[in-house]
Amino acid sequence: MGLGADADLDPSPTANHVLLLLSNIPIPITSHTESNTNNKPTNTIEKQEDQGLTRSRAAAMRLWKRASGALKDQNSIWQAQFSRRTALRHPDIQKAVIRATAHYHLSFDRRNIDRVCEWIRISPCNLRPVLWSLSNRMHKTRNWVVALKGLYLMHNITNSRLHCVRHIGRLPFDLSGFSDGQGRQAKMWPFNAFIRAYYSFLDQKSAVICQQAEEKSVDGEGFSIRHELMHLLRLQSLIDLLMQIRPQATAAFMPLVLDVMDGLIIEIYDL
Repeated sequence: MGLGADADLDPSPTANHVLLLLSNIPIPITSHTESNTNNKPTNTIEKQEDQGLTRSRAAAMRLWKRASGALKDQNSIWQAQFSRRTALRHPDIQKAVIRATAHYHLSFDRRNIDRVCEWIRISPCNLRPVLWSLSNRMHKTRNWVVALKGLYLMHNITNSRLHCVRHIGRLPFDLSGFSDGQGRQAKMWPFNAFIRAYYSFLDQKSAVICQQAEEKSVDGEGFSIRHELMHLLRLQSLIDLLMQIRPQATAAFMPLVLDVMDGLIIEIYDL
């Protein structure tokens, strides 16, 4: 199957499935007519009913957010499908980037991550459309899941060790001040902090790779103590940034964050 085929389906639940789940959520109706059937105090029964109603509303809100995210992803894919191809806009690459950075919060879409990297391996000319699509996606989002998936995709691109990737330099988007707009700041600060720290590391790593490639192109393969010392200083700064990526509070238990941390632990030995 070619890379441009649309037969690959996003592993995340479709909008129809999420809306179906949303429509089947039972909402308990508070009734005071049977409040004394079990010989319990009225205030205790009312408290239990309020708790049940609160849990149902919370479940409905979570499903609504999933449905909204799935609809946004599908709408973006439709727009990419019918967009005109240009030097920067490649519909098939754009769709793969959207699927790789979907709103689904339980796992990464590794199939489309590999697909994006494969586009770059096929031709270095595909790097610009990939970076354009990813940058456009990151500039628009205020969702921590999409932002984290975008950084993870960029991390995989950087680790591909392709020649064209070495000359990216600083990342084409800025998440140093990222703030999730989907929830209360009191609850979202662990995710905001994690994404900012992850971005700082990847941005510096991409810049270091570019600087090292430029120095090699100027000096050839000759050994230079000065350049080696400069490279060691850059690696030390990378390690310092890497050690600052620490998930806190609720972020430490999210599957996406745990997957990222697995890769970062391996990264320590690759620097």
